[in-house]
Order: sequence, then C-alpha cells, then structure tokens
Amino acid sequence: MIKIVKAGFEELKAAVSLLKQSQLFHLDIDGDYYNSNVDLDAVVISALNSDDSKIYLAAMESENKEITYCGLIYIYKDNSNEYDYAHSDYLIVKDLIVDKHHNGLGIGRELINRAAEYALSIGCSKIKLSTHYDNVESHKFYNKIGFDLKELILTLEVKE
Repeated sequence: MIKIVKAGFEELKAAVSLLKQSQLFHLDIDGDYYNSNVDLDAVVISALNSDDSKIYLAAMESENKEITYCGLIYIYKDNSNEYDYAHSDYLIVKDLIVDKHHNGLGIGRELINRAAEYALSIGCSKIKLSTHYDNVESHKFYNKIGFDLKELILTLEVKE
C-alpha cells in the first residue's frame, strides 16, 4: 500500500536520495540541463523551511514494517506575477520522481493528486510543470492524467 506523507527533517536523507535520481536522469538526457553541483541537502532543507514549498514522499511499508520511500513531489506556489498576474494561481511542480523500481504502481498519480489537494487548499486552481522535450514517457503520463500542453519554452545559449 502506498502512503503519501509530507516530508520533514527526519525524511531528509530519503528526499535527497530521490532528488539525486532526478539529477542523474537529467544529466543523462542533457549534460548541462541540471546542475550536478547543486547541494541537494540545502535544496531540501530550504524547501522544508519555506512556507511556499512542500515536499511529499510516497512511502511503502513492507510486511516486516520497513518503510521504503519510492517517490517524491516537490511543489511550490508561483508568487512571481511579475510578467503575468494570471499565473499567480499556479502551483508549480519543481520535481516529480518515482523510483525506477516502482514505476507503474500509480505512485506518480498519487503524488499529483496530493499536489492537487494542496493546490486547492492554498487557492491555486492550476498545476504547472515542465519536462524535457525528449522525455516522451513523461509526456504520455502527464497527458494520461489530464495535463495539457499549454506552452513551449525555447532557450538560446549565448556565447562570447
């Protein structure tokens, strides 16, 4: 059975371990897309100390009562309405990770459902996320659970 729990400092190690999987995945897709020098402990501690950010973990309990953390969602409210006041009602998914050994069990959907509950509780009516253009499996998953493609972000690397 999967249980979604709000991360606290006692889950720091589990959260960092799952974020490390995400970091390695992004490095595999695009070497410079995700900064591998980021201090993930500091990222998690900052999120846990923030009123605007939340981290939820998917926990599975074995028959011998051992807990395995197999998924994570890192979310925050978009308070930056600097360009478009309409975006202030978005909850942003910074990261969604499901351990590769636990894919297909509904963990990603459960984490998104928890994010949706949280979004409504803080007055957000939309959830927004981005994913790498080559990550076709993620695109299929997000589309399957109701996400729509709304924008395309292009980047240009500026060199001297």
